[in-house]
Amino acid sequence: MPTPTLELADIFRQHGPAYRQAHVLPLHHHRVMQAIEACRTPLLGGVVEWCDQCQYPDIARFEKVI
Repeated sequence: MPTPTLELADIFRQHGPAYRQAHVLPLHHHRVMQAIEACRTPLLGGVVEWCDQCQYPDIARFEKVI
């Protein structure tokens, strides 16, 4: 399955802070939005694997399980 070009996390990272500032949300909504924003970023860590043939780096980011 091809990787999507736009993910929910991208939308939350771009618009989440302004949305949270403009709307009153329960604490658990804040936490879920921030966990989604952090998903697949260096904040959670990851692994760099190298192709033995072409030396191309493949970065696999860890995902946060909510």
